[in-house]
Amino acid sequence: MSVGWAVAIVVLWLAVVTLAVVLLGVLRQVTSALDRLARQPATPMQASGPAVGSTLPDFTAHDAHGEMVDAAQLREQSSVLLFLSPGCGPCRTLAEELTRSDPAQLAGFLTVVTEPGGVDELQLPAWLRVAVLPEDTQVELFGIPGRPFVIAADQDWSVRGTQLLNTVGQITDFAAAKLSSELAYANGVE
Repeated sequence: MSVGWAVAIVVLWLAVVTLAVVLLGVLRQVTSALDRLARQPATPMQASGPAVGSTLPDFTAHDAHGEMVDAAQLREQSSVLLFLSPGCGPCRTLAEELTRSDPAQLAGFLTVVTEPGGVDELQLPAWLRVAVLPEDTQVELFGIPGRPFVIAADQDWSVRGTQLLNTVGQITDFAAAKLSSELAYANGVE
């Protein structure tokens, strides 16, 4: 083999190695950007769902242990209904965040509404109040546009607000804004 061919082969190999290094660098940057986007909470979107001021419908569901629960049991105090689905990526992330959350911060007012199998698939913590309803029933009864979706309701089951939210912090802020006087009263704060 001549010297010219040997030099050409070496140059080609150097070009291939350089391209591989550049490609790995680009992939690293893209992966880093996607990770940052995944950690960044989405901007809350205005959503439809039940109209503010309307009364939520009565319903019967199962709790996380398979026992029957009805709307009257859930509305003993002001609450936020959080609709989660195991097939929803943001719902799975929010469910993971709920497992790391302080139960005292949420247990008094939060009820998760999920479809059959959702408790196990989402690995929801045992301290959460859960209502299990088929997905089509959730949409029919509450008109939810997507998930994770929250509805704030007072003790009269009157809708105080609705929102698509992605983090526990957003949910607690939403509850404080929509139900602050009711939550303070329920917790014995005047």
